[in-house]
Amino acid sequence: MPQDLPLIDVLVDAREEWGDTRSFHLRCPVCGSNYQHTRQAERIRAEQTYGAKWGGKGDLLIIPIEGECLHVWEICFGFHKGETVCFVRTTDRVVDEEDRQPDSRGQGR
Repeated sequence: MPQDLPLIDVLVDAREEWGDTRSFHLRCPVCGSNYQHTRQAERIRAEQTYGAKWGGKGDLLIIPIEGECLHVWEICFGFHKGETVCFVRTTDRVVDEEDRQPDSRGQGR
């Protein structure tokens, strides 16, 4: 069942692996896998957010994430009266192997 979660729930400390004090992995909120790929962001304008199902009344920026685990989820940034709210939204969708998008280098996974 889809749900909204705090962004902190999908961050995993990666400092030891990357040697940088500011590094975190994104982890799938469904299964915990670290192998995730971002997709084209979508911006929903304030006048269109009624159906976006978030608590604010401003714009909503949605970054879809496809995991190698095949789960699809979203990182969302909502804007309302000068404040920015961030959260994670799980979905019921899974990646169809035939519809997998290429990675950022234009290659399949």
